[in-house]
Amino acid sequence: MIARRGKICLSAVGASVAVHLALLGGFVSVHISAPAESKPTLGAVSVQTMERHIEEPLITPKPEVKTEDKPVVQEVKPTEEIPQVVDPPVAEEIPVQPQPQSQPVVAPVKETVPVSSTETAAVSGAEFFGQETAAATVCFVVDCSGSMYGRRELIGRQLKECIASLRDTQSFYLIFFMDGDKLLENGEGRAVLASGYAKAKAFTMIDHIHLEGRTNARQALERAMKIRDGIGRPVQLIYFLTDGFDLEECSQQSFCRDIQRLRNRNAPSTVIHTIGLWTQLQDEKILQTIAEATGGQFIHVE
Repeated sequence: MIARRGKICLSAVGASVAVHLALLGGFVSVHISAPAESKPTLGAVSVQTMERHIEEPLITPKPEVKTEDKPVVQEVKPTEEIPQVVDPPVAEEIPVQPQPQSQPVVAPVKETVPVSSTETAAVSGAEFFGQETAAATVCFVVDCSGSMYGRRELIGRQLKECIASLRDTQSFYLIFFMDGDKLLENGEGRAVLASGYAKAKAFTMIDHIHLEGRTNARQALERAMKIRDGIGRPVQLIYFLTDGFDLEECSQQSFCRDIQRLRNRNAPSTVIHTIGLWTQLQDEKILQTIAEATGGQFIHVE
């Protein structure tokens, strides 16, 4: 067998040499038959190079294998089921019968009755010899003649209590009348607000009053009707206190008419409360007439 293999190898080598020689001869013949002007384009190839190429095994290119495109399969994720929203069943509308409208309950309205100034004094607390008032401006006309001797303390106490009870929104004025045409006042024709200072000043004045002379009430009442408040209005109320008049019997009626005339001219809306201290019957009549003519009240003090 070994001899057979050697023969095969020699045959193969001989065949290979014969092939290479044939190829070499072809190249030479081509070179000789070419025109003289043409130049060889390839350099000389050595025998060793040819042998090396013959000995190298022939390498056949690996055939390309075409791969079929596989379809891309996308993974499908299971979708979450979305719960369907089901509307609640609509309740059947039941017709509602209208309820009868209730009548509004109206509280009974109390009838308001006009209240006089003396009846509303309980609110302010101002009171002079039992006569109360809530008037905005008050003027005190007080008899300080000699006949009032022994009554000074009573008058002073009543004045102080009344002035002290006035509100600071109220105003007041003091007029003391005595012998002849002499008048003592706590101001200059203007009612003063019932402040603490004004009250203290009035109390000092009351403590220093001296009683003297005869009674002359006409001038004092006329002066009181000319007193004005802060905006020029007459006083709303006058307290007129006396123990009597030095008048003749025939002049009593003329005195009342004179006072009414002065009021109509100077203070037609002013009310006059009259107070009689141990007065005689004829003097009481004068005081009562003045009070009734002006819408005031008369009180007799014994």
